[in-house]
Amino acid sequence: MSTETNVQEIARRLRNYFAQHPNAEDSLDGISRWWLADFGTRRDIQAALEFLAAQGEVQTKESPRGVVYRATKGRRIT
Repeated sequence: MSTETNVQEIARRLRNYFAQHPNAEDSLDGISRWWLADFGTRRDIQAALEFLAAQGEVQTKESPRGVVYRATKGRRIT
C-alpha cells in the first residue's frame, strides 16, 4: 500500500471517528496511540490530519500538552 493510499485510509478512519465522537480531541501522540492503534505510521497520521485541516474538517488548538486536533464545530464530517 502506498503512502498516499495510507493517508487516504487514515483520513477516512479519522472522519469516522469524529462522526462517532464529535467532541473528541487529542494530540498526534494520543490519536496515534489510542484512536488508530497499530494503523499507519505517525508520519502518515500527521499527513492525514493536515489534509483534513486543509479541507476545513479538522481544527487545531494549542493546549498544555501541545497541538490538539478536533472536528471543526458546525461542520458535519462524513
